[in-house]
Amino acid sequence: EKISSIDLSSPEDLEKVPPPKFENFMSREIHNQPYALRRALASSQEKYVNLIARMISKGEGLFLTGCGTSYHAARLGGYLFRQISDLTPSVVNAAEFRYYTLKDLEPGAVILAISQSGRTTDLLRTVRDAKMYGASIIGILNHLATPLMFASNLYLPIGVGEENAIPATKSFLGTLICLYKITLKIAERKQINRELVASTKERLKKAPQLIQKTIECTEPIIAKIASKIKKKNHIFVLGRGIDLPVALEGSLKFKEAAHIHSEGMTAGELRHGSITLLEKKFPAIFLIPQEKDAREDTYALISEANEIGGDSILITEETDIKAERVSSKVIKVPKTSKLLSPFVKTVPLQLLSYKIGTLRGITVDKPKALSKSVILEE
Repeated sequence: EKISSIDLSSPEDLEKVPPPKFENFMSREIHNQPYALRRALASSQEKYVNLIARMISKGEGLFLTGCGTSYHAARLGGYLFRQISDLTPSVVNAAEFRYYTLKDLEPGAVILAISQSGRTTDLLRTVRDAKMYGASIIGILNHLATPLMFASNLYLPIGVGEENAIPATKSFLGTLICLYKITLKIAERKQINRELVASTKERLKKAPQLIQKTIECTEPIIAKIASKIKKKNHIFVLGRGIDLPVALEGSLKFKEAAHIHSEGMTAGELRHGSITLLEKKFPAIFLIPQEKDAREDTYALISEANEIGGDSILITEETDIKAERVSSKVIKVPKTSKLLSPFVKTVPLQLLSYKIGTLRGITVDKPKALSKSVILEE
């Protein structure tokens, strides 16, 4: 059935079908992200963000959890809490929470539970178990009137609109907006890192324009790279620091949308065994970090990979003059602050996985054996 067969007479259906220039939902939702984030930033959530910030500040420990894309957002959220609000939360995959973390909960602990659908079984089990231990629940979700919303003491809507493609794109970046709002509010309440908070708030307002520019300046080179690596069946996606959760999320997109076996990992870990796999048939995508020491070591690692015949693809900021010296496959993104870099580095990975998937004949909106909500029988 063609997407265009959906009746557009109802306003609700506008979210269900891409405009004619988009061949599927995933393409539409990637290109829709500037608008979706404008919508998320403009939503009136100040009252709820204040309540959430107060709950976290008074809580007995903070735990971030989710599955899949939501877990990667939680990983990135852990970084933001450390850098912006001087908190050190535990970040645990919801499927492992009861086995690894549950016994550490104290009454009054706060669980920040992330789920686009609000229905993910592993997350709801974690929420149920945590409440039995006396924890408070903060839900971050895109779908209201769902089990996660009803189980939460407080909740924050992601607010990016309906996401139809199974590979999550705009809901990931929308979740990040929620996490930025919370961490910035906590820092304001604590009256810490004032310059960082002020500059990050101003830059965050420009995130939609930043994403639009990223799409426009990277799409042509991504199309060329996709045509060159479309037959590869394995790929590494490597990052450090704030780039690591982005690498993990990008790796998941290659699995979902392109049906490529992909491994996301911290770049330094490549030397500890995995580098032996590198060859032309097993390329590696390197997210080049902004920190000087991490940047230099990443370039040293790229040189090592090239020496053994590896195929390196770089995602780096537009001012990086070294990239083309070590690789013919370079994706340049707009320059921004380190804390805002996840926005400009996530989008190229979404586009590349989508482009490869379509070239390989994959139904990117509905990859086999996947669903938008992972709901298991109890």
